[in-house]
Amino acid sequence: MPLAEMLKKIRKEKGVSSADLAKKLSVPVDIIAYLEDPVSGEKKLIELLSKALEITPQIFTGEVPLKPKEPTEEEKRAAAVKSAKFPHIRQFILDPQRCENAVKASELFGAQPLSLPEKNVILYLSTTALYHFCDTNTSSFSFDRYLFKLHGILLAEFEKALDKMGLSAQEKDDRLGNARSNIFATDSMENIAIRVVDQFAEELEKKLADNRFDFEEDLNVPFKWGINETLMKIEIKDTNGVIKDYIKLLDVKERD
Repeated sequence: MPLAEMLKKIRKEKGVSSADLAKKLSVPVDIIAYLEDPVSGEKKLIELLSKALEITPQIFTGEVPLKPKEPTEEEKRAAAVKSAKFPHIRQFILDPQRCENAVKASELFGAQPLSLPEKNVILYLSTTALYHFCDTNTSSFSFDRYLFKLHGILLAEFEKALDKMGLSAQEKDDRLGNARSNIFATDSMENIAIRVVDQFAEELEKKLADNRFDFEEDLNVPFKWGINETLMKIEIKDTNGVIKDYIKLLDVKERD
């Protein structure tokens, strides 16, 4: 005897209703109806299961394809962070406290290890920290070490640039003398920041990985950043939402 007939027969002989049996089994009564009559009960079972799975019956039966579940904002950020060259920095700048639209930024970063917008934000942080170091001669970052290695290179380039300016010997000597004692006389702050941005990023990444937040004064936090796609610029805003800096979206190597 088929299962459906056996179930119905025994249930009735025992004087147990479909509802009572469903209650004993802790299942909806529609399950009992389906087991006793799969043909006529299938529609109700499909509706029941579709509701439980939060899909339409048409998706359950395969008439309509199931669309992939849209990831949450947190899942998008986590996926973007996982693929980053500097995951802790990416997590830091994608924090909604610092990022105007973290979901949009996560999508722009995508699976790229180091995206163009991210490069520009890191360069902004590096430049801000370098300005702070220049003003105060103190920093939580190792700018002394970065700049010591760079000074000779910049000085040689600066001397070549002076040769092309047609300056008097005295003026050239004066400017070279100043540049020998002050690296910031050799080039613009922004260009020097580009030269040290990789070292800065590696150090910031390690600080964040170690949960060290001794750099807030260097980076002039708190701030919020966002991307103005119309102008192709990054906007840096203060806590009141007032724009205090624009960054044109360029590869850092193109800057001068």
